[in-house]
Amino acid sequence: MATTQLKKFNRITKKIQNSARQLNKAIGQFKWILPPIEPEGISSVFHFYRFGLNPEYFQYKDVGKFRRAIQDALNAEGLNVRHYQKTPLSGQPFFQQKQINRMLPWSLNKKNYKYTINEYPNTLMVINSTLVLGAISSSVGYLFCPKTIEKYIEGFKKIEQNLGDLLKYADKIKNPEPWKEVAVISDSYNAKYEINC
Repeated sequence: MATTQLKKFNRITKKIQNSARQLNKAIGQFKWILPPIEPEGISSVFHFYRFGLNPEYFQYKDVGKFRRAIQDALNAEGLNVRHYQKTPLSGQPFFQQKQINRMLPWSLNKKNYKYTINEYPNTLMVINSTLVLGAISSSVGYLFCPKTIEKYIEGFKKIEQNLGDLLKYADKIKNPEPWKEVAVISDSYNAKYEINC
């Protein structure tokens, strides 16, 4: 089975890359979205399709509320997007509760070290201002299906056409930082998985 799959590897990878680049091109026209960047000479396999949000384009200051509004709007259309990770690694229970883990990393150091997420401001910014395409696992299952990508493009266009309403909605929602919500590693636990090939 592995040999058979390896024979298809390049063709499958190319199909996924083409879909991701199609999506990049489509959403790149919207100034409030920052599609993933492929630096010159480097090819991504888009295992996760993570896109950024740029609400400062129209002077909206709360990126977290803007991200949450985009997430709610796409999910309402049946288009799954998520954080994937909701807290830096140091904020996960394994590092926060010694009763869970009495061994590593504490056994390597006699100091009583306290791991804190505030030591990772760039990671917090990424979590608060980006989303990942799809509900569970990687983005590949979504990128493999052209009809699914077309639906995501239509969803982003619908948001573009209704940005005024979306910003009003964002103003009204309560949006704690993702790492202050339910203490889970990923927000995939609640997802409804649906793709259209």
